Amino acid sequence: VDSGAAALKQLLARDFAVILLDARMPGLDGYETAALIRKRERSAHTPIIFLTADTGDRASIDRAYDQGAVDFMGKPFEPKILRAKVAIFVALYLQAEQLKQQAASLLDQERAAVRAEAARLAAGRLREQEKALIERLEERQRVSEQHAAALGKVSAELARSNHELEQVAYGASHDLKAPLRGISTVCDWIEEDLAEVMTDDARKHLDQMRSRIRRMSALVDGILAFARVGQGRAEPELVDVGALIADVVELLQPPAGATITIMPALPTALVLRQLLSHVFSNLIGNALKYARRPDPRVEVGG
Repeated sequence: VDSGAAALKQLLARDFAVILLDARMPGLDGYETAALIRKRERSAHTPIIFLTADTGDRASIDRAYDQGAVDFMGKPFEPKILRAKVAIFVALYLQAEQLKQQAASLLDQERAAVRAEAARLAAGRLREQEKALIERLEERQRVSEQHAAALGKVSAELARSNHELEQVAYGASHDLKAPLRGISTVCDWIEEDLAEVMTDDARKHLDQMRSRIRRMSALVDGILAFARVGQGRAEPELVDVGALIADVVELLQPPAGATITIMPALPTALVLRQLLSHVFSNLIGNALKYARRPDPRVEVGG
C-alpha cells in the first residue's frame, strides 16, 4: 500500500507476520501509523521494521523504536539482508500459529478426556479409566517429542540466521565512520564561520573534539580488526604501549579527582592492538570504578 491510512485498512481485514513501514508517507507518516497500529489490540505485537533514508538522524531512530520498531534499516537497503530478516519473523509467526492450533487441539482433547473420565467414574469402570489415562499420557509424550523436534529445527534456523546477521553487523560497522567524518566536518565549519569571534577556550574544546573523533575512528578500526581475529585475518603489529594507554585514558574520561600516571619508557610491543587496548581499558576502568574513594591514583608502568 502507498499510505498509512491504506495500511490501517489492511490491518482491519487480516493479520500479518511482519510490517515493513516507510518512515515518510503522504498523510500519516510511518511513526504516526506505527502508533495507531500499536493501539489496536490485534496488531499491538506485530513486528515493525522501519525503512528510511534518515539513518544518521538519531532522533528519528529513537522515535521509531519508541513506536515499537524491532529493526531500523536505511535506504537503499540490501534485498538479501531484508529478506533474511523478514524470513525470521515469518518463520516465528508460522511456528506461533502452529503452536496455537496444537494448543487448541490439546485443549479440546483434554476436555473430551475429562468428560469421558467423568462418565467412566460414574459407571465404575476403573480399569478402562486407567487404560485411557495411560494412552493419553503416551499421546502427550509423542506430541511433546514432535514439538521438541520442530523446535530443534527452528533453533537451527535461528542459529543460521544469527550467523548471517553477525556478518551484516560486521559490514555495518564500516559505516560507523561516516557520522564521525560528519562531526569532524562540522567542527571545521564552526571554526571557519566563527574564526573572528572564537575564544581560546572554544578552540581548545574543538581541538579536544577532533582528538576524540580521531580516537573513536581508531577504535572503530580496532573493532573491525577484533572482528577479523575470529576469522584468522588479524595480524600483530608494533604498538607504542605508552601511547596506546594514553588513548585509553582519554576515552575513559576519568573523574575530576582521579590521577592516572603513565610511567615513562614503556615498551613497543608486537601485539594485536585492539586486544591489548581492551585489557588496559578493563584494568584501568575497574581500578577507577572500585577505588571506593573520590581521589583514586592509578599508575601504569612496565
